Amino acid sequence: MGQAVEAERKNLDLPPEEREKNARMREKLRDIWKKNRMTLESQKDGFVEWEKEIRRKFGVLRAKSALLARTIDIGHMMKEVAEKEGDTTRGQG
Repeated sequence: MGQAVEAERKNLDLPPEEREKNARMREKLRDIWKKNRMTLESQKDGFVEWEKEIRRKFGVLRAKSALLARTIDIGHMMKEVAEKEGDTTRGQG
């Protein structure tokens, strides 16, 4: 980004005051970019931990959902078995 500032100062297509104004603007943008980059890097570790936690929670949720689905299926099977047993015991009595 320092090269862009120097190139702006050497740009002969613009009047000197315009060149300096553009160069200062590029310096300001460079400083903002550095600050944002540092902020992003400092927060990245927290995000990685948050992402791991969310993945873990979704994994637990998927496991519970699968167990619930199995429980429902077993309940249906038990109901069918009970109905069949009821049909066979009625005829014997």
